[in-house]
Amino acid sequence: MQFSSFTGSNPSIWRDKCEDYFRIFNLPESLWSTYASLHMDDKAAKWLKVYKLKNGLGDWSTFITAVEQKFGSNDYRESLNQLLELQQHTTLEQYISTFEDLQYQVAMHNSELGEVFFTTQFLRGLKPEIGNVVQSQIPETLDRAMLLAKIQQQVVDKGKNRWSKPGNNYKAAIPTVKQDAKGTATTSPLWKERQTRDYLKANGLCFYCREPYDANHAKSCTKRPHPQLNALSVNGLDAILTEEVVQQLEMEDNLASEFCQLSLNALAGTAQGEALVVRALVQNKVMLILVDSVSSHSFINQQFVQLLNIPTLPMPAQQVRLANGDTLTTNTWVPKLEWWSNGYTIQTTMKVLQMPAYDAILGYDWLKANSPMQCNWAEKTLQFQHKGQQVTLQGIRPVETTIPEVSITQVRKWVHGNDVWAMAVVEEVPAEHTIEQNTVIQQLLQQYQDVFQEPQHLPPHRFYDHHIPLLPGSAPVNSKPYKYSPHHKDEIEKQVK
Repeated sequence: MQFSSFTGSNPSIWRDKCEDYFRIFNLPESLWSTYASLHMDDKAAKWLKVYKLKNGLGDWSTFITAVEQKFGSNDYRESLNQLLELQQHTTLEQYISTFEDLQYQVAMHNSELGEVFFTTQFLRGLKPEIGNVVQSQIPETLDRAMLLAKIQQQVVDKGKNRWSKPGNNYKAAIPTVKQDAKGTATTSPLWKERQTRDYLKANGLCFYCREPYDANHAKSCTKRPHPQLNALSVNGLDAILTEEVVQQLEMEDNLASEFCQLSLNALAGTAQGEALVVRALVQNKVMLILVDSVSSHSFINQQFVQLLNIPTLPMPAQQVRLANGDTLTTNTWVPKLEWWSNGYTIQTTMKVLQMPAYDAILGYDWLKANSPMQCNWAEKTLQFQHKGQQVTLQGIRPVETTIPEVSITQVRKWVHGNDVWAMAVVEEVPAEHTIEQNTVIQQLLQQYQDVFQEPQHLPPHRFYDHHIPLLPGSAPVNSKPYKYSPHHKDEIEKQVK
């Protein structure tokens, strides 16, 4: 068996090989330093010469520590920086090879970094046309992410080859965008125009004259001012593209890809319609969850994340459209958050968002992933299969009309467990008047009947009439009605009846 030589690279690996060799051949530990020094070459041999003159070889522990300190003290820092800055500029195979090499270098010095860290860094360095598709699949392991990236690379290459094949019998297959029931690609009335635009864009052709497009073509295009243009009939694309159609297609694509949606129930703190509220536990803290089919994604309250110090991961900034027309922005997410309810432990990936009412929202994406479901709105129950197990979630039923007394100890326990959703000050209603009190009141009303009778006209003029002085010729105040926020609207409806 040949002894491994050392030239100055990867001293930790060389140390493991040396110690394995010494143990296999049962060499005495007093000879380990001498035997290892005989196999140091190039730069390492020069350093060894200087080291021996100053310190001698010494024992194995002191010698190998000096070697690692000299040739490997900065390996971890350099490898980690290169891994964080790595981007795909060449082929996918070269990117994967470089990433794996840096991954091993980093993991060799820090074994605490898990799959989530390496998978996130791998997806961040991919090209957008590959990384965006792979990230939407939420791969759990690095191997899974690499496999999905290779598949997506094949799809991209196949699409490029399809558009570039020569021949008179060429018939292009227009790619279609697969979306769920909430998407706009399959239901949009502009599906034919979308195919025409995608074909022209993929082949680098002008939308109007079908000539090769470049930076200066817009000035020389003779057909751009025309309101309507016909597509290439050789591909069966006879849709008409105008300036308005192209702008509408871009608007639909941006809305479908950039915006999430949050319902009025999630915004106002109500549970009307197809929604129910579930009481769950996370780290022994109560998490109030709204199951809402109108919200597009699953969200978790930012304050709840900060309360429990739940680790989050960065993500590209994404806007969330609220039911009142406002928009919020989220740029972090929590992968596979574990929560417990009704004896079941469930993992859910959620986007972090500042929400006023609930701790978490289970939206359309969660309902779709766990379909089919059986929901009993009257009993507030939800049944579905999760990892081969029948799960039944019991929602919170309407509260009782009576308000029982509670101790301050119980209130503190609820606050500590995040089990208090709202507080209200309750005043005691006085008891009804007795018969004797009612008799006295009736006598008083009868005695001053002229004072307590219901008014039928304006008060008579007095010596001092109080009024608001107005400028001569001024018109009465007349303001246009304006929209209230959901919170203000609910409060007005409660007070004004």
